[in-house]
Amino acid sequence: MAPARSFWRRALGWVLALSGLAALLSVCAAMSAVWLALRSEMGAMRVLAWVPGLTVVEPRGQFLGDFQARRLEWRLPRGGRLVLLEPRWQGLHLAWSDTAPWHVAVSMRSLQAQAADLNWVADPKPAPLVVPKDLALPVAVQIDALTLGRLSSNLWSGPPITGLAMKVALQQGPGSAVQHRLQWQGLMWQGWVADGALEAQANGAMSIKGRLGIRHAQGQGSLVLAGTVAAPEVTGWVSMKPPA
Repeated sequence: MAPARSFWRRALGWVLALSGLAALLSVCAAMSAVWLALRSEMGAMRVLAWVPGLTVVEPRGQFLGDFQARRLEWRLPRGGRLVLLEPRWQGLHLAWSDTAPWHVAVSMRSLQAQAADLNWVADPKPAPLVVPKDLALPVAVQIDALTLGRLSSNLWSGPPITGLAMKVALQQGPGSAVQHRLQWQGLMWQGWVADGALEAQANGAMSIKGRLGIRHAQGQGSLVLAGTVAAPEVTGWVSMKPPA
């Protein structure tokens, strides 16, 4: 009986080992399939099709790497929508992140669109504003150059905003010092040109600081933001030239 028990123990060990190897190979094969899909044009179309309410017209390129489309439309709550004309990105890749809860970092060399139109439908019964417990995002984001030729929306009256150029760094930094950082320049609206930056601590006290410089043929001004998300402080000044 002892040899028989020894045989079955060895056989069971081999079965478990082979099962584990098969499971590992299955996971590797699935990950390879996903990776290859992200590196192909057909894969890019399938990935974008998973996004609820998103319609992409004439997509070209890879999800990971370089991608462009003629038009992108995203249906928003209550009948709103966001439309992007000629959207494109370059150099999109994924990496490990020590600062993001999902440990994923998304990076791009550039993200741009010729024009964007935002039609926002407000909630008729909005919930009261509540200060969030943190500003953490599930993934880290780094965009070296974000540009938008024109932005129009029903949220303001008058002409569209033009010439937006930004640098974006979200969920960046070590430990409790994780921050979101935005820097923009060249934003134009009704003859005013704006440059500035904004930083926000993602956790802890959620401190914020920012600056906005504005200039016009007839004057200039500055705004400074400080404090925390729960208690922001804004100071500023505007100087206008006297009429001729």
